[in-house]
Amino acid sequence: MDQAIIAHYQAEFERLRPALPGDVAVREKALARFAAQGFPTRHEEAWKYTDLRELAKATPTVDPVPADAGLPAGILDWPSLRIGLFNGELTVDSDLPEGLSIKALADVQAVLSTDETEPLRALNAAFVQHGVVIDVADEAQIDVPLHLRCHQTGADGVLRNVRIVIRLGRNARCMLLEQYSASDDATHFLNAITDVQLAEGAYLHRVLLQQDASAAWHVHATRLQQSASSQSHLVNIDLGARLSRHDTEVSLNEAGAEVHLHGLYFPDGERHIDNHTVIDHRAPGCVSRETYHGLLNDRGRGVFNGRIVVHRDAQKTDSEQSSRAILLSRHAEVDAKPELEIYADDVKCAHGATVGQLDDKALFYLMSRGISRDTARALLVCSFAGEITAAIQDEKLRRHVLSEIVQRLPGGLSADEVLA
Repeated sequence: MDQAIIAHYQAEFERLRPALPGDVAVREKALARFAAQGFPTRHEEAWKYTDLRELAKATPTVDPVPADAGLPAGILDWPSLRIGLFNGELTVDSDLPEGLSIKALADVQAVLSTDETEPLRALNAAFVQHGVVIDVADEAQIDVPLHLRCHQTGADGVLRNVRIVIRLGRNARCMLLEQYSASDDATHFLNAITDVQLAEGAYLHRVLLQQDASAAWHVHATRLQQSASSQSHLVNIDLGARLSRHDTEVSLNEAGAEVHLHGLYFPDGERHIDNHTVIDHRAPGCVSRETYHGLLNDRGRGVFNGRIVVHRDAQKTDSEQSSRAILLSRHAEVDAKPELEIYADDVKCAHGATVGQLDDKALFYLMSRGISRDTARALLVCSFAGEITAAIQDEKLRRHVLSEIVQRLPGGLSADEVLA
């Protein structure tokens, strides 16, 4: 990496040093690792299709003092317990039910001591101040959904590092909407990590909704550790940012763990959306289901790399993976790479990937019934996207996602016209 860029990040570290919580020596080690590796390049297989050269030349202000973001627009009337990270500042607007604990990241310093080896995660470890730790106690059943909103405003030329920690105790249960948004089109860089730990028998339904500003750089890593008989239902929706990259890593560590991973990405304009997933089957009798759908319009580009690893001791594994994409424009591009690595001999595994266009016969059928071409296309798109949004357990949230998609299709259609 260019020495001037390294010097910039080192100067930013010295500026922030007095305010950084946790062990500063650990942060210095993380910064040194980032400086030694630099931003990932396309010479690395995992970043072959995603170009960060422009970001690597930038000199952003790192984690500035939070400004008052005000009350952001969004799903504010959705019945939920709202947790805000507005320009990094944590707010919780409701009394907490029994068994639920929500703390600022700086108040739980043990989570800041992670030894990160990947460069962007090392960058996060070096600088992160803002975040939240959500704990659900053993046997606690949190009936009200949690809505965690990470919102940026006035963030031109800013790098914000965020860390989210979610820990569910034995037989605990909750639903979480984790939403990323911005109120303007400022060129900012959000570098986020979400760490999830599920104890034995725990159940988590988590929806990640990425709606960052159209000029933003958005990099996010989700790391999920599951214990025996735990279940997770993850729905990743990527709609925003100029360039986004989401790494989802699931480790099924003990017998009987189960994960259902659904993803929907929609790059239009000149957006670039990259999803890399890894599901590690490390114990016997675990189940994984993974389905990703891509909608690509204009000159949008999508990347999906899904890797499933079945380790030697993971007998009786049951795993399926599917990737499907629809090109809505002849200029759109998608790169899909499903992978299976199997080191056990008593398993049931399958994977597949397809790329195509809207079905002309289905379009003709709808138009022959007096439906306009734009409406017919929107109906087919929503049907395709609906295969993923059906995994969202809340009806209002499902409709919100489909409405966002309809609004970005040609024809100026409203959600009510298509989703009635």
